[in-house]
Formats: sequence, structure tokens, C-alpha cells
Amino acid sequence: KDTHDNPIAKEFRKLLDAHDMHRPGLGFYALRHTFETIGGDSRDQVAVDHVMGHSRDDMASLYRERIDDNRLCDVAAHVHAWLFPPKKKAKPRKPDRETRTADRRKRKSDSPRLRVVG
Repeated sequence: KDTHDNPIAKEFRKLLDAHDMHRPGLGFYALRHTFETIGGDSRDQVAVDHVMGHSRDDMASLYRERIDDNRLCDVAAHVHAWLFPPKKKAKPRKPDRETRTADRRKRKSDSPRLRVVG
């Protein structure tokens, strides 16, 4: 889209330039497309449309007077979780052969001794 008349797109471009992040295809409209796509996965399209500033011409929209803030927050949280996923815990390392042998010996020495009396 043409961003020459869009002050928000211009400011977003300045932000990208300031952080040396601008490249073709990365701009304000790419941000909007990403939000719409990932936000749609939240399964609350009405809330996504509201955040995006989209209007619908269906009957439900004509009668809807408000959208609960919790729904809007849920969409934002969904997009945030996609953008910043929780860090995966590192898998515990498998002990090397020497450690396993020492552990095995220790377990044997700690176990009770059984004697057969007969």
C-alpha cells in the first residue's frame, strides 16, 4: 500500500530505520497483516476486528454496543504469546558412562544385604 499519506506508517518506518530493521516487505501494513492472521487464531474475530478498526455490516454488529475489555486483552495476549513464546527448558544431560557406573556402585553399597540362613 502507498504509505506517503499515512502518518502512522511513516513513523513506523522511522522506528524501523532507527533500529536498522527496515527491509522490503517489512512495514506497518506487514505488522497489521501479522496481527490479523495471528489474532484470528484466538478464535475471537469480533475482538480482532475491533482492535484492527474494521467494521462489519452484519446484523450482530449493528446491535453490538460494546466488546468486553477482557476479550480484547485475550486477543492481545494470544498475539504476544506467539511473538514471545516461553523459553523451552533445557533437557537434562544424560550422565556419562563413568558417572553411571559410580552411581550403580553406590546403589549396590547402599542396598541392604540379604543372607540366606539354612
